[in-house]
Amino acid sequence: MPYLRDILAGPLPEGAGAKAAGAAALAAAGFRVPRSWVLLPGDAFKFFRRDAAPRACEPFLAEAVRTLRGSFPVMVRSSSLLEDRPGAAAPGVYRSELARDLLGLAAAAARCAASAAGPAAREYARARGGRPAAGRAGMALLVQPFVAAPLGAVCTLYHRQELVVELARGGAAPITSGAGARWRAVFSPDGKLREKAGPGFPLRAARAAAAEALRIQRALYPSSNISVEMALPAGRPVILQARVFGAAEGAALLDFTAIYIEIEALMRGLGFATAEWALSETPALLAQNYLGLSRPVSETLEHFVVTLRPAGLARARRLRWLIVRHQGEPTLFPPRSDRGAHRKLSALAARGLLFIFREAPAGSRVKRLRLPGGGSLPFTFVLSSLSANEAAFIRRRLTAAGASAMRERLQRELDLLGAVLKKLRAGDKSAYGRWLRAALPAQLAQLGRQRAAAAVPERGAGKAEIKGVPARREDRVVEAPAVVGRDILRAGRGRFIYAAHDFEPSFLSRIGRVAAVAISRGAVGSHAAAICAEFGVPLLVETENLNRLRTGDSLRLDLATGRITVLTR
Repeated sequence: MPYLRDILAGPLPEGAGAKAAGAAALAAAGFRVPRSWVLLPGDAFKFFRRDAAPRACEPFLAEAVRTLRGSFPVMVRSSSLLEDRPGAAAPGVYRSELARDLLGLAAAAARCAASAAGPAAREYARARGGRPAAGRAGMALLVQPFVAAPLGAVCTLYHRQELVVELARGGAAPITSGAGARWRAVFSPDGKLREKAGPGFPLRAARAAAAEALRIQRALYPSSNISVEMALPAGRPVILQARVFGAAEGAALLDFTAIYIEIEALMRGLGFATAEWALSETPALLAQNYLGLSRPVSETLEHFVVTLRPAGLARARRLRWLIVRHQGEPTLFPPRSDRGAHRKLSALAARGLLFIFREAPAGSRVKRLRLPGGGSLPFTFVLSSLSANEAAFIRRRLTAAGASAMRERLQRELDLLGAVLKKLRAGDKSAYGRWLRAALPAQLAQLGRQRAAAAVPERGAGKAEIKGVPARREDRVVEAPAVVGRDILRAGRGRFIYAAHDFEPSFLSRIGRVAAVAISRGAVGSHAAAICAEFGVPLLVETENLNRLRTGDSLRLDLATGRITVLTR
């Protein structure tokens, strides 16, 4: 029986590990992967255990001469049963080594095998509440020819909402190792380019990488976040790895159907009949209802806007609801004496479900979404407006940072509404769909005017600004004291924001107390990003001016814009 098993030529041998299994699955699905051989854990232990004789690996090297036929350099990579699984990616914990010749192959294999019980593996296992796998049941070794390519890419797809493509020269290793991306682009789930950054941007290569990652997601991981590493030689991309990216529960998306059922029950409990109200379809709800785009559980939900139709307004008056008029539409509140209503709203608010009640605008249309178990939820779309006074207020009162955050939020809404309009034009024949299709262009124009009103000059605000790239943009902030660099080893009790050049696997035993991480290195698809995603920790990469922070500073970290504000020293 050979020691080096060709995983692309036959059934995957038992014990080959998750990384080898991923490569075999990619090849079986028709994707281009390098030739791949696996050395099983028992053989790896026999040849490369710590107390092995110096000449113990000679049978392995003799077979490598026959199998590889001089195809150097080669990559030796870990393939543990404990990595590259949902919720247990272990990126950067185990070793990957380049071997330029036969002697280098022996040294690389020994270092990779030893990493199964190394300090990073111990800290990782401790953070996960277990022990590292070692010995004969430990780690298989994957051997692949090194793929020479002028460019490499890491493509990270989040919650079927956006695909971040990062590129660097010299293959994927500079990105995954944390050295950083030379170019970055964001694509929509249907492959449309939303934004790009970096001089001399290689657009054709970025589009090819995005298209390949989307094909992999549809073919192998239809309901998960994924990260795909690939080399980009001339022609078709070569896939080096595709891993599930994130926590053990997979995508961890909000269950909007359950939320809709609760909203229907709330309105019934407040005394309103279904015909008397409608839930306003904000861009987030339009994206859920028409595109199937949910949101991460960790994100803060905006207020749900419930519009009361004429019969609902009449009922609100009979129930003695308060009506407040201030600039925009009238806002309604249950009276303080209605303790039952306030108990219901407070219970939902404690779970992040907040509500605003408003008068329905004249001429609004309503659709009904059937709910499991009976009942329905009425929806309407409210066209917002921007008066001259509001535009002047935005320009006068917004700070440069606030204006930038507002523009980014409005751009996301523009992207979502544009995608919904494209979907409607492709085939919604309902009366509500036709009405919405006619109304959305005006809303897109309105959002564009709001975005222009927020174009406040930066006024040279930020050479000293502390700002990074969110590995995953979320509409929330994190506030906690800072712990900088190796001060993490003596940090006191409580949660903190960790700021450093990089996030070292040897610090993983403290991950349970880390509220967020900001590093000056890295990329959205780096090993540090994968580790933070696995443990549910927000991350900023490529953060500028981290040297301004000191351990003990009270910080506010904005996960939508990537800005860090020092609240107190």
